[in-house]
Amino acid sequence: MKNFVGQWGEQHVQQYIKKMGWKVIALNFHSRFGEIDIIAKDHNEIVFIEVKTRTDHSFGEPQEAVTKNKLQKILKTAEWYLLQTKQEQVPYRFDVFSVFEKDGIVTVEHFPNVSLL
Repeated sequence: MKNFVGQWGEQHVQQYIKKMGWKVIALNFHSRFGEIDIIAKDHNEIVFIEVKTRTDHSFGEPQEAVTKNKLQKILKTAEWYLLQTKQEQVPYRFDVFSVFEKDGIVTVEHFPNVSLL
């Protein structure tokens, strides 16, 4: 069930960013360090996206699940991706998207340029 909810949320974010004019480059990119849900291009910038999806608030807001440890894994995975694709000089950033569904109403929140600080 958890994987289904996560994939469902990622699909909503894909639709959301495409409407914003972004291009999806990769989905569920894995390295030995971790996984990045979506890698997209926003103009000349690569965006590494973490998606958190919830259907209730039992465990808090979706974005609260993105911990410093999770961000460090995303950073290492992003660096690996940039190295492997020979894009080390391309500007990049980390965004978090929160997807919440309650009674058939879906809310997507975008938290751009998230840092480890």
